[in-house]
Amino acid sequence: METKEYYHSFMTVIKYLMAGHNEISREKGEELSGEYWTRIFKVLQNEHVGIGLNGGYFCVTQAQYLNLLYADCVNAIEEIEKREADRKLDNDMKKSNMKYARKAYWISIAALVVAAASLVWQIFT
Repeated sequence: METKEYYHSFMTVIKYLMAGHNEISREKGEELSGEYWTRIFKVLQNEHVGIGLNGGYFCVTQAQYLNLLYADCVNAIEEIEKREADRKLDNDMKKSNMKYARKAYWISIAALVVAAASLVWQIFT
């Protein structure tokens, strides 16, 4: 699974290509997407969006697939954000459970002290 940064970089490259640029050089790709350019380059080739030439140069021949890739990126980012929200909620629930477990621990110790005091009281009276 890729990161949100990867998908944001991919979306930046797609926006650049959808703005009317049919060619993207390796330097421009790295400028737009940083270290993710090689993976984005491979995905664009595998999805048959265009022709990837040696050296990281890419020429778009079928721009109609860019909208689909963009939608996939948006969906992937939403899925990642949902997982992050679920993880945060789970962590908050665990913290709350630990807080109540601590309270229950101290209440049980207090109950044991009261029970011991009651036992001592009954033995000596």
